[in-house]
Amino acid sequence: MSESIPRELAAQLASQLGDVRSGIVKAVAQEVGRFLREADIASELRKVLSGLNIEAKVSLGFTTRDDGTLKTKTEVDASVGPESDRTSKRPAGK
Repeated sequence: MSESIPRELAAQLASQLGDVRSGIVKAVAQEVGRFLREADIASELRKVLSGLNIEAKVSLGFTTRDDGTLKTKTEVDASVGPESDRTSKRPAGK
């Protein structure tokens, strides 16, 4: 008698593992779907962004190449931090 697993047993085991995998995928999909239906994305985003200061300085430069096409140069300097770190550059009343 061979030491290997009979083909029928291996096929049965593979089938059961496939069923378990399908069940897990279905359960996860249902939970993610329920979460997304019940989540108030706008409210959660408001909470995350509340009090956050994003300051960005963008510099765009344009030059003409010898062949007449336009060449661009872009520089971006950005900082993100709590609103309390902001250095006020806004005019009063804004």
